[in-house]
Amino acid sequence: MALSKADTSGKEPELPALRERRLILLFLLYFTAIEATSFQDGDEVILYVNKVGPYFNPHETYHYYQLPVCRPKIIEHKSLTLGEVLDGDRMAKSDIRIKFKENMQNRKLCDLVLSEEEVQYLREAIEEHYYYEFVVDDIPVRDFIGHLEESGFVPHTHKVYLWTHQHFNIYYNDNKIIYVNATKEHAPISLDDVEPPLNIQPTYSVTWIPTKIAHADRGRLIQDNSFFPRSLEIHWLSIINSMVLVFLLIGFVVIILTRVLRNDFARYNIDEEGRDDIEMSMVGKSSTPMYSGSHSTRACFHPFWVLDVSSWQWQWGSSAWLCWACSMSTVTAL
Repeated sequence: MALSKADTSGKEPELPALRERRLILLFLLYFTAIEATSFQDGDEVILYVNKVGPYFNPHETYHYYQLPVCRPKIIEHKSLTLGEVLDGDRMAKSDIRIKFKENMQNRKLCDLVLSEEEVQYLREAIEEHYYYEFVVDDIPVRDFIGHLEESGFVPHTHKVYLWTHQHFNIYYNDNKIIYVNATKEHAPISLDDVEPPLNIQPTYSVTWIPTKIAHADRGRLIQDNSFFPRSLEIHWLSIINSMVLVFLLIGFVVIILTRVLRNDFARYNIDEEGRDDIEMSMVGKSSTPMYSGSHSTRACFHPFWVLDVSSWQWQWGSSAWLCWACSMSTVTAL
């Protein structure tokens, strides 16, 4: 009993709270250390290649080195965090060498020889508007791997071009990198009517630009200059197709219900005419006079009561299912 009193009156229950505070402090120090990466003049800035994929479907991604591009002899992958893994990142080191605050012009990456299959692979990727994603100091750098020039409707023609030069603009404040983007400085090469093997020499340039934007505001800068559209893109053609399907299905349901109603009403009229004939014949044969105050045993039926209940249940069930299918197709089109 004495031990229990000492335990309840002591400071032992405060230890979990102190541990939580220490863990929170350690996490804050850890993330602060990550965000406050500093460089000295001439330090190497690692550029990681990450992924490629179609622009209009950002969730479909592949490793950058699945493309026929320049790559190191030994590919070294970066250790990824849980968030990077969930985001589908596949970071690996590249042959692009960047030094802090050192401008570079037209540095050759490699001598690339493309076979006929590799040229066709690049053509299909460019036609699907494939983009690439690099990472510099945890900053994503995205751009298209090529350019598609389309003209005419009937007949439709298009030309495919490949970008072989990458120019990186790196904005820095003091000894910290604030923002990185890629621009076009050289004309692309055409992939139309080329005879394999195709020999190209990919190059890159780096320009360092000072800025007064604080390192704490670079997250907002990256978000404001996002490569992907910020607004929801509406696929109008899919919506129109879905609406046409909805109207067609509604028309089919209306036609079916109209035919069912017409058949039921016609059957009701036939039954009524037959019942009247039977009653008239019975009245003619009966010797008992029918006075005006006597009541007939003829049943009064409401038109809707004589309808086939099972057919109506089937029709309304099918109509509800069709409406649900139309609604789901419209939502999917969005």
